[in-house]
Amino acid sequence: MTGVREKILRKAFILFAKKGYDGTRVDDIAKAAGVNKATIYYYFDSKKSLYQEVLYQQMSKLLYRIIEAFDRFEDDPAELVAHIVDVYFEFFNKNPRVWKLYLREICNEGRFLRGIIKKLVEENPILKRGGIAGRIEALGITSDSFTDGLHMWLNLLGMVFIHYLIYPFVEEIHGIKVDEAFLEKRKRSVLEMLERFMA
Repeated sequence: MTGVREKILRKAFILFAKKGYDGTRVDDIAKAAGVNKATIYYYFDSKKSLYQEVLYQQMSKLLYRIIEAFDRFEDDPAELVAHIVDVYFEFFNKNPRVWKLYLREICNEGRFLRGIIKKLVEENPILKRGGIAGRIEALGITSDSFTDGLHMWLNLLGMVFIHYLIYPFVEEIHGIKVDEAFLEKRKRSVLEMLERFMA
């Protein structure tokens, strides 16, 4: 029966990413998963609990990869930053639905995301100690004259994510297709900027 639950989650993820929480009906999820509504409610109390599980699974996949990077490259800050940039680019390029799911949730003021973040904080002690920004400061990645750990982290995230928000402008104004080649060039540009900052 675990396979049925996972299939429901996979199909729900696709629909929630495409239509958002409010635009997705349990009937649609049941049809896509090839089950009846009763089966969905056997595994999940409500559409809300199903959505929260989808959101939790997708957010935790990325978070655990970031935490793994900190544990693996803690002795080499430059390699750590490069690996984190790689993780973000690879994760969202291979999982574009996660980005869409996240944006839809943000457009709804993070009404469910906040609860998921609290759950992830409870499960991951690193997030209780100043979070990833705190570890950035502890590793000496920041520059006192430029920023603190939080703003360094936000700057990194901004550089990594901006093309997802403005790709229509890039394509229409500059006539450049935001494809794999563009994203690889974008990643190299981000890494070069970070290397200069950390030099």
